[in-house]
Formats: sequence, C-alpha cells, structure tokens
Amino acid sequence: MNLGKALFLLDCAQSFSYTLFVNGISHQRKSSPSITGCFHTIYFKSTPYGFGRRLMRLMSIPDQTQFHSRFTLFNAIVHNLAEGVCLVRVEDAVLVYANPKFERMFGYDPGELVGKPATILNAWENGKSPQDVAQSIIAQLEKTGEAPYEILNQKKDGTTFWCRAHTSTIEHGEFGTVRIAVHQDIDEQKKIEETLRKSEEKFRSIFENSMEAVFFTAPDGRVFSANPAACAMTGYSEEELIRLGRKAVVSPSEGREKKGPSSSPGISPNGLRPGKP
Repeated sequence: MNLGKALFLLDCAQSFSYTLFVNGISHQRKSSPSITGCFHTIYFKSTPYGFGRRLMRLMSIPDQTQFHSRFTLFNAIVHNLAEGVCLVRVEDAVLVYANPKFERMFGYDPGELVGKPATILNAWENGKSPQDVAQSIIAQLEKTGEAPYEILNQKKDGTTFWCRAHTSTIEHGEFGTVRIAVHQDIDEQKKIEETLRKSEEKFRSIFENSMEAVFFTAPDGRVFSANPAACAMTGYSEEELIRLGRKAVVSPSEGREKKGPSSSPGISPNGLRPGKP
C-alpha cells in the first residue's frame, strides 16, 4: 500500500490519531488526542467510500526513543540475569529463545538451542522419560497457571544437574503463546543435602543399634530422644523418658567427680537409675 492510498482511506476516520509506518518511515496525522502504547485495528462502518471492513492495523508511538530505551533496558536485564531464562513455543514445544546464562548452564553455544525441542533439556527422573516430565509440568500449568518445581536437567554432554524452576505462560508478539521458564542451578545444594541425609542415616543407625544408653538432652534436663539401650536400661519407654526428663533417670551426683562406684541405693555405677521406681 503506498502512502497516498493509505491516507486516502484514512480520510474517512477523522476521529482517530495515528502514526502510519510505510517502508519504515513514520507519517503522523492527528485529529484528536493520541492513542498510544499498543496496536489498534480501525473499522470503517459507514463512509462516503462504502467501506465496512477492517482496513489496517496502526501503531501509535509518540515517543519512539522512550520505547526503544525501555526495550534496551529490559533486554539488558534478561541477558545479565543470574538465572537461566528460556521461551518455549506452545504450538510445537520448540525453544525460541534462551538467555546467555541458560545457554552456559546447559553447555550450548550462543543461539544453538533455538529451534530445538525443549525435551532435550530434561533428564530421566525416577523412571519418568523427558516427555513424561514435560507433561507433568504442563498439567500443573493448565491447572494453576504457573508451575514452581525442582527438575533434573541434562546438559549437552549428557551430564545431569538439578535446577529449581518456575514456568508460566505468556503471549508473545512474535512467537505467539509461549512458556517462559526461569531456572536456577541448585546442583551443589542438592549434593550437600544428599550428603547430610546419608550422614543422618548413618548416625541414626549407630544411635539405634548402640549397646550403650544414649540420650539427647537440653541443659535444663529435658529429654528429646533416647535410644533402645537407654530404654532397656531404665525400664522407661522413649515417650516416658521425654515426658519425665533427665532427672527421672540420672543420679543427682551425675556430672560430679567420683572416686568410685556410687553407693546410693537404686543408682547404677554409670549414674543411671536401673529401672522404674
């Protein structure tokens, strides 16, 4: 459409203000307060020229410099985030964007992920295939509109690592409906948690199977836990020991310097009362 024809058609819409872009050059026509910030569709219902249909889409941007500055700022923020960000097109589940952090996180070169299926990022997890993992995320999105989760991901070289992620759905002007996913690498945190879990399991095994009486107590005498040997030695259940506290089973002289076994009645040489009164 040439500029002359465009302006001819727009003569019948005197109530509109607009900026018309033709071959990259903006031409402004103002007849009322400006319409700003979005695309507009103009309908001609009854005109001297007989038009009754949509003619074109117009974009009114009175301050293109401000718009460009905001876009540049947003782009810089996304590119420098500490988290990885990607966009997945809903229509075909293909990656259409990944910020530099996301590319480095997964071991890909700049732009290499674009056009690839999003499932290449998912690892097998607890018997679930990458496709199954993706479907579970999609199901949560459809139910609540967003999906926070932890996921086992897979790098380009096949290395797996854990991420904490959050995914939501947005409308994108270029790509249509997309899912935006923000990933934070928590692999080191997961390894620390696993080490602590194994250490706790080992300690619990020693605690439960020790032949010696073991109590967990507070300075004020409260008992938090007692192992089976402590229960057998005192004759109390663990629940009773927690309720009664340390004073019910420990000699008053416990903790004092002793020269030999206690001669107090009902007190064993190790300072524990041997059973219920």
